[in-house]
Amino acid sequence: MYHFYFNDGIPKDGNENTLITCLGNTLKEYNKLNQNFPTQITGILTTYDPNNIILNENNCTLAYCINNLEHSLKRIGYTFFTKYPVENFLIVNDDTIICDFYISINGVNYNAFHPKNIADNNGVLFSLALHDDIKSNYLNIINDKAITVACVANLYGAVPNTNFISNLIEESIFEKLNSFEKLLSLFEKYVYKDRFKNSFEHVSKNVQDSIIQAFTVAINRKDKTKFFADGDLIKDVTPERETKIKVFELRIFNPVAYRVYFYEDKTKVYLASIEQKPATKVQNKDIINACSAIKELLLLNK
Repeated sequence: MYHFYFNDGIPKDGNENTLITCLGNTLKEYNKLNQNFPTQITGILTTYDPNNIILNENNCTLAYCINNLEHSLKRIGYTFFTKYPVENFLIVNDDTIICDFYISINGVNYNAFHPKNIADNNGVLFSLALHDDIKSNYLNIINDKAITVACVANLYGAVPNTNFISNLIEESIFEKLNSFEKLLSLFEKYVYKDRFKNSFEHVSKNVQDSIIQAFTVAINRKDKTKFFADGDLIKDVTPERETKIKVFELRIFNPVAYRVYFYEDKTKVYLASIEQKPATKVQNKDIINACSAIKELLLLNK
């Protein structure tokens, strides 16, 4: 789960309209992330009940700002600002208790006790962009000796910033997957049989990583299809008399030479087999077997 925390360490000179506008901007972007990652994001942590979070010198509260958003955003705000106090949802590290931490905005240091814990838990701040210093993908956390001790990811209500946070979450999700899940995550739609999975899981971790990396490089080439044959990374090895399908091989050279045989049509990637590169005659047999496996997958997935 990805924790978001409402950053109440902000300048207190914002007027009500500015606060409501900034809150609406960040809430819109947060909602986009919530829709894209519904199982990873479940609400915004706050230090206190929103009625008790003061945002300016005139005692304007977070609850007041939520209540004065336009209707659809107000409903979203009521849905997400329900998690308080922070301690009920977050593990607090001992060093945070005994040390003082700050975030500096426009030359003023604001207490960063909770932001430091959010950083330690790989979470994200939910900030109102009241000053240019807040408009950053990361905010630095400093200690009482003015030394930067952490950087915390920061959502502040701009589309490029939201894309940055989205990438962070995607990377985090990817890193938690096992190797085979990481491989499958590279394909929008895919088909395979247990023997393909077994083959992948029986090669070394280094070979698995090389296969994942090679498919990732293939995707980043950007052409008509993700896995087009360029004669180098991916070769078209379709048998001469085969007219109904194509057989492609992904070429792996390190740490050991391997070949991944597959077929890509307009809707799916059909993962056929993984073989250590043998002598040419034996490889021809591997290709023929892969061709048969692909046809079998096509029949099973009509």
